[in-house]
Amino acid sequence: LFITYTHSNGGGAEKILTTLVNNLDSEKYDTSIFEIVRYDVKQEPLNKNIRLLPPLYHCKDRDYKIKVLDYILEQKPEIIRSRLNLDVFDIIISWNYQLPSFMLPAFPDKKTIAWFHGAIDDLDISDNSTAVKSRYDLQKKAWSFADKVVTISRKSLQSLETVFPEYMHKAQIIHNAFDLKTTNLKAAEKIEDTCANCLLPIIICAGRLDKNKNFSLVVKAVAKLKTENIQCVLFIIGEGSERESLIRLAAESGITDSVFFLGYKQNPLPYISLAQLLCVSSLAEGFPTVVLESMALGKPFVTTQVAGASEELSDGGKCGLVADWNVDDYAEKIKMLLTNTALYNKISSNCLERIKEFSVESTVLQFDNLITSLPEKPNTAADGILSKKEAFKQIRAIYVWHPANMLNNIKLSVKRFQATKKIYHFMLLGYHILRFLFYILTAPCRIFTAKKLFIRAKEDSDECL
Repeated sequence: LFITYTHSNGGGAEKILTTLVNNLDSEKYDTSIFEIVRYDVKQEPLNKNIRLLPPLYHCKDRDYKIKVLDYILEQKPEIIRSRLNLDVFDIIISWNYQLPSFMLPAFPDKKTIAWFHGAIDDLDISDNSTAVKSRYDLQKKAWSFADKVVTISRKSLQSLETVFPEYMHKAQIIHNAFDLKTTNLKAAEKIEDTCANCLLPIIICAGRLDKNKNFSLVVKAVAKLKTENIQCVLFIIGEGSERESLIRLAAESGITDSVFFLGYKQNPLPYISLAQLLCVSSLAEGFPTVVLESMALGKPFVTTQVAGASEELSDGGKCGLVADWNVDDYAEKIKMLLTNTALYNKISSNCLERIKEFSVESTVLQFDNLITSLPEKPNTAADGILSKKEAFKQIRAIYVWHPANMLNNIKLSVKRFQATKKIYHFMLLGYHILRFLFYILTAPCRIFTAKKLFIRAKEDSDECL
């Protein structure tokens, strides 16, 4: 069983997981995927032998029940195990850290693997942040239940050593599975957009338009290149919260006619094939699939100093150029690839050769060896496992009354106000106190509405069967 945050939001983690499970030996593995949240943005095509279980909830759900489920996932995952009939699986793999991995303590009797896809520096508690400490403790507990810890790059492994050195003895690197044949087939599909007829060199960004992807750096770099009479256009593929601010930035920089916002594309590969190079400007990454796709199409890339791309994939500048997080350096790296034909052709050739080392066949072989290496567990299947009846009782009890999160918010607000004495923090404290009082007053109502939650829990459970 692979437990992932989502398998339906069109991201790289979903694509990587799909590539892996679709290439596993169906005679050897009976494989299922459980996604915590369903987004319905893009459903990666799974082979018929792979089961996609019903999600814990849909992203469109924003009610009180979701807060209950989040609390259960973090504090009592054994309820979810019982509710969704997950006892039948003998190997559990959490596909990334935080929420998916919080399910691991529910499976002390199973073989378990914790697989994470990027640096975990956000869990560093050296600054003694209360909020980080809480997440750190949850992660530390979750990974204590893992027989093996797998990550995808040297930088990710280094972050594990920094944050959780006690787990290094069971850690290893397995690079993301990459299907070269499928990539080339998808890249050959026709493009309907009129921008495909552009005669200027094209550079491309692809991903969610959020602050982490940092596409504003590329927009600024294109504006700088224009002042130096370096002609090019920028294609930005993706949707997200930063779209409007990026459009404004392009207008303010005077390059509206050089930046094309193409929106989300089910298949971005033909656009990457059309471009001269790929730009990765992220603040953090794991092992970006889009870079592998770019390399497979012989397209060099410019990347910031993020995991995977700046080390294994750039290969010391042989396949891509690594830039700082400043406009001048980033623009200079783009300029080098657009103006130096000999350098461009050499890097393009290196990309086509280097990508062969990340074949799906190699990843599947490493996966097989990983599964074989898992230690046997004692026969304690019945110890501590909740019955469905008891699980439903606990769900209802938590639904009616679990004020821990609200009390923590009040405590944090008190600490903030004591530290700064700002009106805003005083008002925030008052807000959390009023919410808690309302929560107390509405507790009797939840006793009557809990029946509906109970029925839905049973329906989900039967669906998994």
